Amino acid sequence: MEAAFAVKEDLQDTAKTGLWVGDCFLYTNNANRLNYFVGGEIVTVAHLDKPMYLLRYLPDSGRAFLGDRDLNIVSYHLPLEVLEYQTAVLRGMFGVRVGFCPCLRLCLCPGLCLCMWSRHFHVCLWCVLA
Repeated sequence: MEAAFAVKEDLQDTAKTGLWVGDCFLYTNNANRLNYFVGGEIVTVAHLDKPMYLLRYLPDSGRAFLGDRDLNIVSYHLPLEVLEYQTAVLRGMFGVRVGFCPCLRLCLCPGLCLCMWSRHFHVCLWCVLA
């Protein structure tokens, strides 16, 4: 069984519920957070008030749906463009990164800028903010 898989990254967190969105792993953990894991980095989307379970991600609307034991449903806005863009940044795919810039809205930039800054892509910040 171990020969069937090649480990690329090791997630240093305990995933309670999760699913793959392209190359990103979107999950909830025991600390009641909605996170995604991409390129060896964990990004927190939301701090949850109570234990929630990831039900589904709809890429067309860019929403992750979570539910609790009382059958309450909540959704969080997480555009697919952001996940694809951050994946491209972390892979160093410079040509692809420029292609995504027009799709991103300015309100989505802070998290991306932080990701880019941590990877020393200081010059590329102006491409996103322009």
